[in-house]
Amino acid sequence: MQRFSHQKIEEELPVPSEEALALSTELALEIIAEIREKGPMPFSRFFNLALYHPKLGYYTGPQAVFGEAGDFITAPLVSDLFSRSLANQVEEIKRLMQSSTKNSQVDPFDILEIGAGNGTMARDLLLALKAAKQLPTRYLILEVSPDLKARQRALIAESLPEYIDQVEWLDAPPQEAWNGVIIANEVLDALAVERFKIEDGQPHYIDVDIAIDEESRSVRFVSQLRAADASLRQFYQSLLDKGYTLLEGTETEYCPTLESWLPSLFEHLEKGVALFIDYGYDEREYYRPERTTGTLIAHYKHRAHEDFYLYPGLQDLTANVNFTQVATLLVEMGLTFLGYTAQAYFLMGNGLQEMVKAEQEALAEKGDKNDIGWYELSQKVQQLVHPEEMGERFKVLAVGKNFDEALQGFALYDYAHHL
Repeated sequence: MQRFSHQKIEEELPVPSEEALALSTELALEIIAEIREKGPMPFSRFFNLALYHPKLGYYTGPQAVFGEAGDFITAPLVSDLFSRSLANQVEEIKRLMQSSTKNSQVDPFDILEIGAGNGTMARDLLLALKAAKQLPTRYLILEVSPDLKARQRALIAESLPEYIDQVEWLDAPPQEAWNGVIIANEVLDALAVERFKIEDGQPHYIDVDIAIDEESRSVRFVSQLRAADASLRQFYQSLLDKGYTLLEGTETEYCPTLESWLPSLFEHLEKGVALFIDYGYDEREYYRPERTTGTLIAHYKHRAHEDFYLYPGLQDLTANVNFTQVATLLVEMGLTFLGYTAQAYFLMGNGLQEMVKAEQEALAEKGDKNDIGWYELSQKVQQLVHPEEMGERFKVLAVGKNFDEALQGFALYDYAHHL
Protein backbone atom coordinates (compact mmCIF):
# COMPACT_ATOMS: atom_id res chain seq x y z
CA MET A 1 0.00 0.00 0.00
CA GLN A 2 1.38 3.41 -0.94
CA ARG A 3 1.56 6.24 1.57
CA PHE A 4 1.68 10.00 1.16
CA SER A 5 5.13 11.49 1.66
CA HIS A 6 5.41 15.01 3.07
CA GLN A 7 8.29 16.58 1.16
CA LYS A 8 11.22 17.93 3.12
CA ILE A 9 12.35 21.49 2.56
CA GLU A 10 15.65 23.15 3.29
CA GLU A 11 14.31 25.62 5.82
CA GLU A 12 13.43 24.05 9.13
CA LEU A 13 9.76 24.29 10.00
CA PRO A 14 7.96 23.28 13.18
CA VAL A 15 6.77 19.69 13.07
CA PRO A 16 2.98 19.31 13.16
CA SER A 17 1.40 17.29 15.91
CA GLU A 18 0.42 13.72 15.09
CA GLU A 19 -3.24 14.75 15.07
CA ALA A 20 -2.64 17.66 12.69
CA LEU A 21 -0.42 15.57 10.44
CA ALA A 22 -3.12 12.90 10.27
CA LEU A 23 -5.66 15.50 9.09
CA SER A 24 -3.22 16.80 6.48
CA THR A 25 -2.51 13.29 5.25
CA GLU A 26 -6.24 12.59 4.99
CA LEU A 27 -6.68 15.65 2.78
CA ALA A 28 -3.59 14.78 0.73
CA LEU A 29 -4.98 11.30 0.04
CA GLU A 30 -8.26 12.82 -1.16
CA ILE A 31 -6.33 15.07 -3.55
CA ILE A 32 -4.25 12.13 -4.74
CA ALA A 33 -7.40 10.10 -5.40
CA GLU A 34 -8.83 12.93 -7.51
CA ILE A 35 -5.60 13.27 -9.50
CA ARG A 36 -5.54 9.52 -10.14
CA GLU A 37 -9.11 9.65 -11.38
CA LYS A 38 -9.01 12.86 -13.43
CA GLY A 39 -5.34 13.51 -14.16
CA PRO A 40 -3.14 16.45 -13.12
CA MET A 41 -5.07 19.03 -11.10
CA PRO A 42 -5.17 22.77 -11.90
CA PHE A 43 -3.32 24.65 -9.19
CA SER A 44 -6.47 26.66 -8.41
CA ARG A 45 -8.24 23.40 -7.55
CA PHE A 46 -5.39 22.34 -5.26
CA PHE A 47 -5.42 25.83 -3.71
CA ASN A 48 -9.16 25.64 -2.98
CA LEU A 49 -8.96 22.16 -1.49
CA ALA A 50 -5.97 23.04 0.67
CA LEU A 51 -7.63 26.16 2.05
CA TYR A 52 -11.38 25.55 1.80
CA HIS A 53 -12.06 21.80 1.90
CA PRO A 54 -15.35 21.55 3.88
CA LYS A 55 -13.75 19.76 6.85
CA LEU A 56 -10.00 19.63 6.32
CA GLY A 57 -9.13 23.00 4.73
CA TYR A 58 -6.81 25.54 6.26
CA TYR A 59 -9.59 28.08 6.85
CA THR A 60 -12.37 25.58 7.48
CA GLY A 61 -10.62 23.12 9.78
CA PRO A 62 -10.20 23.29 13.57
CA GLN A 63 -6.65 24.67 13.71
CA ALA A 64 -5.84 28.23 14.79
CA VAL A 65 -4.74 30.36 11.84
CA PHE A 66 -4.76 33.87 13.35
CA GLY A 67 -2.58 35.34 16.08
CA GLU A 68 0.45 34.03 17.92
CA ALA A 69 -0.74 30.41 17.74
CA GLY A 70 -1.44 30.61 14.03
CA ASP A 71 0.50 31.60 10.93
CA PHE A 72 0.01 35.33 10.58
CA ILE A 73 -1.22 38.46 12.35
CA THR A 74 -3.55 40.83 10.52
CA ALA A 75 -3.70 44.60 11.10
CA PRO A 76 -6.82 44.43 13.33
CA LEU A 77 -4.91 42.05 15.62
CA VAL A 78 -1.98 44.47 15.89
CA SER A 79 -4.08 47.27 17.41
CA ASP A 80 -7.70 48.39 17.62
CA LEU A 81 -6.47 51.70 16.13
CA PHE A 82 -6.82 50.04 12.72
CA SER A 83 -10.51 49.23 13.20
CA ARG A 84 -11.21 52.58 14.86
CA SER A 85 -9.70 54.38 11.86
CA LEU A 86 -11.80 52.22 9.58
CA ALA A 87 -14.87 53.14 11.64
CA ASN A 88 -14.17 56.82 10.95
CA GLN A 89 -14.23 56.06 7.22
CA VAL A 90 -17.50 54.14 7.55
CA GLU A 91 -19.02 57.07 9.46
CA GLU A 92 -18.03 59.48 6.70
CA ILE A 93 -19.50 57.22 4.02
CA LYS A 94 -22.78 56.99 5.92
CA ARG A 95 -22.87 60.76 6.39
CA LEU A 96 -22.20 61.39 2.70
CA MET A 97 -24.88 58.89 1.71
CA GLN A 98 -27.36 60.64 3.97
CA SER A 99 -26.53 64.10 2.60
CA SER A 100 -27.14 62.92 -0.96
CA THR A 101 -30.60 61.51 -0.24
CA LYS A 102 -33.89 63.21 0.47
CA ASN A 103 -34.14 61.45 3.81
CA SER A 104 -31.87 62.51 6.65
CA GLN A 105 -31.27 58.87 7.50
CA VAL A 106 -30.06 56.02 5.31
CA ASP A 107 -32.21 53.21 6.57
CA PRO A 108 -31.24 50.49 6.50
CA PHE A 109 -27.48 51.06 6.44
CA ASP A 110 -25.59 47.78 6.64
CA ILE A 111 -21.98 46.66 6.76
CA LEU A 112 -20.93 43.50 4.95
CA GLU A 113 -17.58 42.08 6.04
CA ILE A 114 -16.06 39.40 3.83
CA GLY A 115 -14.19 36.79 5.86
CA ALA A 116 -14.13 38.15 9.41
CA GLY A 117 -11.21 36.08 10.76
CA ASN A 118 -11.56 35.56 14.49
CA GLY A 119 -13.98 38.50 14.77
CA THR A 120 -11.58 41.08 16.23
CA MET A 121 -12.11 43.70 13.52
CA ALA A 122 -15.88 43.28 13.61
CA ARG A 123 -15.93 43.71 17.38
CA ASP A 124 -13.62 46.74 17.45
CA LEU A 125 -15.34 48.37 14.48
CA LEU A 126 -18.75 47.95 16.10
CA LEU A 127 -17.50 49.25 19.46
CA ALA A 128 -16.15 52.37 17.76
CA LEU A 129 -19.39 52.92 15.86
CA LYS A 130 -21.37 52.36 19.06
CA ALA A 131 -19.33 55.05 20.83
CA ALA A 132 -20.15 57.41 17.96
CA LYS A 133 -23.81 56.35 18.02
CA GLN A 134 -23.51 55.17 14.42
CA LEU A 135 -24.12 51.43 14.66
CA PRO A 136 -25.30 49.94 11.35
CA THR A 137 -28.76 48.47 10.99
CA ARG A 138 -27.13 45.08 10.45
CA TYR A 139 -23.60 43.74 10.46
CA LEU A 140 -23.39 40.99 7.86
CA ILE A 141 -20.50 38.52 7.81
CA LEU A 142 -19.82 36.35 4.78
CA GLU A 143 -17.89 33.42 6.23
CA VAL A 144 -17.17 29.90 4.95
CA SER A 145 -15.71 28.42 8.14
CA PRO A 146 -18.11 27.01 10.77
CA ASP A 147 -15.34 27.20 13.37
CA LEU A 148 -14.62 30.87 12.65
CA LYS A 149 -18.33 31.69 12.69
CA ALA A 150 -18.53 30.33 16.23
CA ARG A 151 -15.46 32.30 17.33
CA GLN A 152 -16.78 35.49 15.77
CA ARG A 153 -20.18 35.13 17.44
CA ALA A 154 -18.65 34.48 20.85
CA LEU A 155 -16.28 37.46 20.63
CA ILE A 156 -18.92 39.94 19.43
CA ALA A 157 -21.57 38.68 21.86
CA GLU A 158 -19.18 39.15 24.78
CA SER A 159 -18.57 42.84 23.99
CA LEU A 160 -21.91 43.82 22.43
CA PRO A 161 -24.55 41.44 23.81
CA GLU A 162 -27.32 43.96 23.07
CA TYR A 163 -26.35 44.06 19.37
CA ILE A 164 -25.64 40.41 18.62
CA ASP A 165 -29.11 39.85 17.12
CA GLN A 166 -28.25 42.42 14.43
CA VAL A 167 -25.22 40.40 13.37
CA GLU A 168 -26.00 37.92 10.59
CA TRP A 169 -23.77 35.23 9.11
CA LEU A 170 -24.14 34.55 5.39
CA ASP A 171 -23.01 31.74 3.13
CA ALA A 172 -23.33 33.94 0.04
CA PRO A 173 -23.55 37.70 -0.67
CA PRO A 174 -26.92 39.34 0.19
CA GLN A 175 -29.68 38.20 -2.13
CA GLU A 176 -31.94 41.19 -1.49
CA ALA A 177 -31.48 44.93 -2.06
CA TRP A 178 -29.33 46.69 0.52
CA ASN A 179 -27.31 49.87 1.15
CA GLY A 180 -24.04 50.31 2.99
CA VAL A 181 -20.38 49.37 3.05
CA ILE A 182 -18.48 46.26 1.96
CA ILE A 183 -15.23 45.62 3.83
CA ALA A 184 -12.75 43.02 2.61
CA ASN A 185 -9.58 42.98 4.70
CA GLU A 186 -7.02 40.43 3.50
CA VAL A 187 -9.57 38.57 1.41
CA LEU A 188 -8.41 39.05 -2.17
CA ASP A 189 -5.06 37.43 -1.41
CA ALA A 190 -6.91 34.27 -0.33
CA LEU A 191 -8.68 33.80 -3.68
CA ALA A 192 -7.47 30.86 -5.73
CA VAL A 193 -4.82 31.62 -8.33
CA GLU A 194 -3.46 29.74 -11.30
CA ARG A 195 0.30 29.34 -11.60
CA PHE A 196 1.96 29.52 -15.00
CA LYS A 197 5.46 29.28 -16.45
CA ILE A 198 7.02 30.87 -19.50
CA GLU A 199 8.61 28.14 -21.61
CA ASP A 200 9.74 28.63 -25.22
CA GLY A 201 8.31 32.12 -25.00
CA GLN A 202 4.78 30.90 -24.25
CA PRO A 203 2.76 30.58 -21.02
CA HIS A 204 1.98 27.12 -19.68
CA TYR A 205 -0.17 26.26 -16.68
CA ILE A 206 1.63 24.68 -13.72
CA ASP A 207 -0.70 21.90 -12.58
CA VAL A 208 -0.35 19.55 -9.63
CA ASP A 209 0.47 15.91 -10.35
CA ILE A 210 1.75 12.99 -8.30
CA ALA A 211 5.02 11.04 -8.41
CA ILE A 212 5.30 7.51 -7.06
CA ASP A 213 8.48 6.24 -5.43
CA GLU A 214 8.29 2.50 -6.00
CA GLU A 215 11.16 1.76 -3.65
CA SER A 216 9.60 3.45 -0.63
CA ARG A 217 6.02 2.90 -1.85
CA SER A 218 5.26 6.58 -1.26
CA VAL A 219 3.50 9.30 -3.23
CA ARG A 220 4.31 13.00 -3.39
CA PHE A 221 2.99 16.05 -5.22
CA VAL A 222 4.93 17.45 -8.19
CA SER A 223 4.40 20.19 -10.77
CA GLN A 224 3.29 19.38 -14.30
CA LEU A 225 3.08 21.83 -17.22
CA ARG A 226 -0.07 22.10 -19.35
CA ALA A 227 -0.64 24.10 -22.53
CA ALA A 228 -2.37 27.45 -22.03
CA ASP A 229 -6.08 27.76 -22.77
CA ALA A 230 -7.83 30.84 -24.18
CA SER A 231 -8.09 32.48 -20.74
CA LEU A 232 -4.37 32.30 -19.99
CA ARG A 233 -3.38 33.21 -23.57
CA GLN A 234 -5.63 36.27 -23.43
CA PHE A 235 -4.25 37.37 -20.06
CA TYR A 236 -0.64 36.87 -21.17
CA GLN A 237 -1.26 38.76 -24.41
CA SER A 238 -2.70 41.65 -22.39
CA LEU A 239 0.57 41.85 -20.46
CA LEU A 240 2.57 41.87 -23.70
CA ASP A 241 0.30 44.57 -25.14
CA LYS A 242 1.06 46.76 -22.14
CA GLY A 243 4.78 46.37 -22.74
CA TYR A 244 5.55 43.96 -19.92
CA THR A 245 8.20 41.28 -20.39
CA LEU A 246 8.25 37.93 -18.62
CA LEU A 247 11.62 36.22 -18.94
CA GLU A 248 12.05 32.63 -20.08
CA GLY A 249 11.58 30.29 -17.13
CA THR A 250 9.52 32.78 -15.08
CA GLU A 251 6.98 31.12 -12.81
CA THR A 252 4.20 33.41 -11.62
CA GLU A 253 0.44 33.50 -11.17
CA TYR A 254 -2.77 35.30 -12.02
CA CYS A 255 -6.25 35.28 -10.53
CA PRO A 256 -9.08 34.44 -12.97
CA THR A 257 -11.29 33.82 -9.91
CA LEU A 258 -11.76 37.58 -9.57
CA GLU A 259 -13.84 37.69 -12.74
CA SER A 260 -16.56 35.49 -11.25
CA TRP A 261 -16.20 36.42 -7.59
CA LEU A 262 -16.35 40.22 -7.64
CA PRO A 263 -19.70 40.73 -9.47
CA SER A 264 -21.65 38.72 -6.89
CA LEU A 265 -20.69 41.16 -4.14
CA PHE A 266 -22.40 44.07 -5.87
CA GLU A 267 -25.36 42.36 -7.51
CA HIS A 268 -27.92 43.52 -4.92
CA LEU A 269 -26.08 46.53 -3.47
CA GLU A 270 -28.18 49.57 -4.41
CA LYS A 271 -25.94 52.29 -3.01
CA GLY A 272 -22.69 52.13 -1.11
CA VAL A 273 -18.92 51.77 -1.04
CA ALA A 274 -16.56 48.80 -1.08
CA LEU A 275 -13.18 48.93 0.66
CA PHE A 276 -10.56 46.33 -0.30
CA ILE A 277 -7.53 46.22 2.00
CA ASP A 278 -4.72 43.84 1.13
CA TYR A 279 -1.06 43.43 0.29
CA GLY A 280 -0.22 43.66 -3.36
CA TYR A 281 1.14 45.65 -6.26
CA ASP A 282 0.08 47.52 -9.34
CA GLU A 283 0.42 45.34 -12.43
CA ARG A 284 3.69 46.83 -13.64
CA GLU A 285 5.37 46.04 -10.33
CA TYR A 286 3.69 42.64 -10.08
CA TYR A 287 5.06 41.44 -13.41
CA ARG A 288 8.40 43.24 -13.50
CA PRO A 289 11.01 41.03 -15.26
CA GLU A 290 13.12 40.51 -12.12
CA ARG A 291 10.20 38.86 -10.28
CA THR A 292 10.85 35.46 -11.85
CA THR A 293 9.25 33.36 -9.10
CA GLY A 294 5.97 35.25 -8.76
CA THR A 295 4.46 36.30 -5.45
CA LEU A 296 2.88 33.06 -4.23
CA ILE A 297 4.06 32.08 -0.75
CA ALA A 298 3.20 29.49 1.90
CA HIS A 299 2.99 30.28 5.62
CA TYR A 300 3.29 27.76 8.41
CA LYS A 301 3.56 28.81 12.06
CA HIS A 302 4.71 32.34 11.20
CA ARG A 303 7.35 31.06 8.78
CA ALA A 304 7.21 31.80 5.06
CA HIS A 305 8.48 29.30 2.51
CA GLU A 306 7.92 28.15 -1.08
CA ASP A 307 6.93 24.51 -0.77
CA PHE A 308 3.30 24.97 -1.77
CA TYR A 309 2.53 21.25 -1.56
CA LEU A 310 3.73 20.79 2.02
CA TYR A 311 1.13 20.00 4.72
CA PRO A 312 -2.06 20.64 2.69
CA GLY A 313 -4.73 21.96 5.01
CA LEU A 314 -2.21 23.03 7.66
CA GLN A 315 -0.44 25.90 5.89
CA ASP A 316 -1.68 29.07 4.26
CA LEU A 317 -1.24 29.72 0.55
CA THR A 318 -1.40 33.32 -0.55
CA ALA A 319 -0.53 35.44 -3.58
CA ASN A 320 -0.18 39.19 -3.71
CA VAL A 321 -3.07 41.12 -5.20
CA ASN A 322 -2.78 42.61 -8.68
CA PHE A 323 -4.64 45.84 -7.87
CA THR A 324 -4.61 46.96 -11.50
CA GLN A 325 -6.59 43.85 -12.41
CA VAL A 326 -9.00 44.38 -9.50
CA ALA A 327 -9.58 48.06 -10.27
CA THR A 328 -10.05 47.38 -13.99
CA LEU A 329 -12.62 44.65 -13.39
CA LEU A 330 -14.57 46.81 -10.91
CA VAL A 331 -14.70 49.79 -13.26
CA GLU A 332 -15.73 47.54 -16.15
CA MET A 333 -18.60 46.37 -13.93
CA GLY A 334 -19.85 49.97 -13.84
CA LEU A 335 -18.59 50.91 -10.39
CA THR A 336 -17.04 54.31 -9.66
CA PHE A 337 -13.34 54.39 -8.77
CA LEU A 338 -12.99 56.35 -5.52
CA GLY A 339 -9.37 55.92 -4.53
CA TYR A 340 -6.27 53.78 -4.13
CA THR A 341 -3.59 54.44 -1.54
CA ALA A 342 -1.20 52.87 0.95
CA GLN A 343 -2.54 51.69 4.32
CA ALA A 344 -0.47 54.28 6.19
CA TYR A 345 -2.06 57.20 4.31
CA PHE A 346 -5.52 55.67 4.61
CA LEU A 347 -5.25 55.32 8.38
CA MET A 348 -3.80 58.80 8.84
CA GLY A 349 -6.51 60.25 6.63
CA ASN A 350 -9.03 58.68 8.96
CA GLY A 351 -7.71 60.21 12.17
CA LEU A 352 -4.99 57.81 13.28
CA GLN A 353 -2.64 60.55 14.47
CA GLU A 354 -5.36 62.20 16.54
CA MET A 355 -6.26 58.88 18.15
CA VAL A 356 -2.62 58.15 18.97
CA LYS A 357 -2.27 61.58 20.59
CA ALA A 358 -5.38 60.93 22.69
CA GLU A 359 -3.97 57.54 23.71
CA GLN A 360 -0.69 59.17 24.72
CA GLU A 361 -2.49 61.76 26.84
CA ALA A 362 -4.55 59.02 28.50
CA LEU A 363 -1.38 57.10 29.34
CA ALA A 364 0.16 60.23 30.85
CA GLU A 365 -2.92 60.76 33.03
CA LYS A 366 -2.62 57.18 34.26
CA GLY A 367 0.96 57.85 35.33
CA ASP A 368 2.90 55.92 32.68
CA LYS A 369 6.13 57.11 34.29
CA ASN A 370 8.43 54.62 32.55
CA ASP A 371 6.79 55.20 29.18
CA ILE A 372 6.20 51.45 28.88
CA GLY A 373 2.64 51.93 27.66
CA TRP A 374 3.73 54.58 25.18
CA TYR A 375 6.52 52.36 23.89
CA GLU A 376 4.10 49.47 23.31
CA LEU A 377 1.62 51.79 21.60
CA SER A 378 4.37 53.25 19.43
CA GLN A 379 5.50 49.79 18.37
CA LYS A 380 1.97 48.88 17.29
CA VAL A 381 1.52 52.11 15.37
CA GLN A 382 4.85 51.58 13.60
CA GLN A 383 3.74 48.11 12.54
CA LEU A 384 0.60 49.59 11.01
CA VAL A 385 2.17 52.54 9.16
CA HIS A 386 5.93 52.03 8.71
CA PRO A 387 6.87 51.51 5.04
CA GLU A 388 8.85 48.38 5.86
CA GLU A 389 5.98 46.93 7.88
CA MET A 390 2.32 47.15 6.83
CA GLY A 391 2.21 50.85 5.98
CA GLU A 392 3.33 50.65 2.35
CA ARG A 393 3.03 46.94 1.78
CA PHE A 394 -0.75 47.04 2.22
CA LYS A 395 -2.98 49.04 -0.07
CA VAL A 396 -6.58 50.23 0.11
CA LEU A 397 -8.85 50.38 -2.93
CA ALA A 398 -12.32 51.96 -2.82
CA VAL A 399 -15.14 51.88 -5.35
CA GLY A 400 -18.70 53.14 -5.16
CA LYS A 401 -22.05 52.09 -6.51
CA ASN A 402 -24.35 55.05 -7.08
CA PHE A 403 -21.83 56.91 -4.93
CA ASP A 404 -19.08 59.21 -6.23
CA GLU A 405 -18.09 61.37 -3.26
CA ALA A 406 -14.43 61.94 -2.32
CA LEU A 407 -13.35 60.01 0.79
CA GLN A 408 -11.09 61.31 3.56
CA GLY A 409 -9.04 58.09 3.59
CA PHE A 410 -7.62 58.97 0.17
CA ALA A 411 -7.15 62.70 0.70
CA LEU A 412 -3.51 62.62 1.83
CA TYR A 413 -2.04 60.68 -1.07
CA ASP A 414 -3.87 58.89 -3.86
CA TYR A 415 -1.90 56.17 -5.68
CA ALA A 416 -4.36 56.01 -8.59
CA HIS A 417 -1.65 56.99 -11.07
CA HIS A 418 0.22 53.78 -10.20
CA LEU A 419 -2.61 51.64 -11.57
